[in-house]
Amino acid sequence: MDRTLALCRLLGDPDPRPVFGLAPTPRERESARRDLAGLPGPVAALSVGGEDDVREWTDEGYEAVARALRERGVSVLVLSGPRHADRARRIASRAGVEGRPGTTDLRGLLAHLAALSEREGSVLLACDSAPAHLATAVGLPVIVLEGPQDPRRTGPYGRPDRAVTAWDGLPCAPCRKRCCRLREEPRACMRRLEPRRVLSRLLEVMGSARAAGAGT
Repeated sequence: MDRTLALCRLLGDPDPRPVFGLAPTPRERESARRDLAGLPGPVAALSVGGEDDVREWTDEGYEAVARALRERGVSVLVLSGPRHADRARRIASRAGVEGRPGTTDLRGLLAHLAALSEREGSVLLACDSAPAHLATAVGLPVIVLEGPQDPRRTGPYGRPDRAVTAWDGLPCAPCRKRCCRLREEPRACMRRLEPRRVLSRLLEVMGSARAAGAGT
């Protein structure tokens, strides 16, 4: 996006701005609101992908964060696409939280993220994936678990500070490979992401979002 904006400046626009142009229809938004009505207050949504993806976190990590949030009285929602429904269902069940495993296509996902963005203090936790960038486009704060990736390239657009990494001591990070080549400790950059660090950052962003909403 930054390269495209630089091209716009080169072509004569002195101050180009990114416009995502993504929004659910009123009917889609209302349907998502009804689906989320049973979840009180701000919601921490966890977007789960394929466990064989080099960019994905562990079941244990998601479960630990979801359980800790639930114990703090935070509403938690586990989301996934159809291909990863079994995994999302398993994580939600073990953590004792709500789930929408595989029930939403991209339009439905966009509507759910947009509906969550209307709730002050809500946030999405995701790895580098379509849901993370869709959430950014509709204004929902995102915490991205950046394993091998550089958050300056693939983090939440405009907010690389909201990425959590675990690169210490890893000579190969960051990288853009789709298959981990680290034989001694495969996918170390994701497995070393500690739930307590992720939880702390997530609660911090939720608190900041609530404070910003109260000040408007």
